[in-house]
Amino acid sequence: MVRRLTFVVLLAVLAVSVLAVPASARTRAFLAKPSRISCVASKLGTTGAAVRCDLPFIGHKAVFLHTRGKAKIQHVSGFLHPGHRSTLGRGEEAHYGQFSCKSLKTAVTCRGGNGHGFTVGRKFQLTF
Repeated sequence: MVRRLTFVVLLAVLAVSVLAVPASARTRAFLAKPSRISCVASKLGTTGAAVRCDLPFIGHKAVFLHTRGKAKIQHVSGFLHPGHRSTLGRGEEAHYGQFSCKSLKTAVTCRGGNGHGFTVGRKFQLTF
């Protein structure tokens, strides 16, 4: 129960930080091409960070990865529409703090420094 509450609080903080703070050193957005998956990496306070990638092709879902813990796919009420975002072409990889994300032909893979991560695409979603 405490873990679930902690995760819900994390999601709320991530949503507020992404919506309330313009693209800056705290928040970096990118579009993975050619899969067209939109993601945001955000710094949360002084010790944490998270990556969120929207998955509109499977309903109102997004995958979240925090610096502490395994990635999770959760229901979201809306999708992110960052004003400024970089583009990752096929095969390109970028580092966002403790995270590395790579754009694949039909998916995007992000990994955290803790060994956890995800690979998500239109036909499959894998969290580890």
